[in-house]
Amino acid sequence: MTKNTRHSAWMQAAILLFGLLATGLAFPISAAAAENGPCNVNQALNNSWVTRRAYTNISSGPWVTMVQGSISSYDYSICVQSTGKPLLSASQAWVAIEGQYDDDIVQVGIIKCATSQYFGCLNNGFTGHVDFFWAHGQTGDAANAPWPVKITNSLDPNALHTYKVQFMTFPPTIDTYPNNHYEWWYYIDGQLQYQDCDECFRSWRRDHVEIGTEDWNCGDQLGGRAANHQKFRTVSWVASSTHTNLDSYVKRGDAGGYAWSFGDDLNTTNGLDVWTDNHSQSACSG
Repeated sequence: MTKNTRHSAWMQAAILLFGLLATGLAFPISAAAAENGPCNVNQALNNSWVTRRAYTNISSGPWVTMVQGSISSYDYSICVQSTGKPLLSASQAWVAIEGQYDDDIVQVGIIKCATSQYFGCLNNGFTGHVDFFWAHGQTGDAANAPWPVKITNSLDPNALHTYKVQFMTFPPTIDTYPNNHYEWWYYIDGQLQYQDCDECFRSWRRDHVEIGTEDWNCGDQLGGRAANHQKFRTVSWVASSTHTNLDSYVKRGDAGGYAWSFGDDLNTTNGLDVWTDNHSQSACSG
């Protein structure tokens, strides 16, 4: 996210203002499994994630043109919207091509939102179920913030799917002449799902790829469970040639959020396992 959904300062201010003004709105509540608990208004701007990255030459390229990988879906436990207003709340997993700054990103994956009446999931029909999404953002461009866009419902929330995002170059069009025409193509299980035009890609350097899972509220689940990990497998990426290496973890937890743990897939250098280790609500109520 949604991406990435690591919000810049201007996004956070807009989100907080919206949350404060949105009192009294009616909204759906996701199915409350036993481990579900209340969302926390104070944690709605602090997302957590576990990721792995791989870099090309960040000073001169060649720039990344493709990333793909398989991710097991997961019917996440989402915090219950019990504060009288809709809050930013979602869990997701994705593959992405990224640039130097957080919002320079294109990604495709799965997401589960608590409500469709808040930024990030706003009016996209995401509420209460696992959905496929794509996102494309550019840092400093308010009109192109990387909020998720729904592709379709995921009929089996526990299935393994392969996701790919690819940069495409075409001959000049009437609108772009004398420059080439550029698009991002988003695939799920080998099927093209969406084509997103991008004539401004040159303003950010596509210098790394990332796979990962994140949440938007400390009441949301991160990854899978101890007995059923969320799995990332068979990741590959292209920058001039094909690569399968991934670097070490990038990890950040939000203050007062769940205690969670993660682990590597010991059988491959290009995978990842993520799971929530402790789903206590005691640190996240209020």
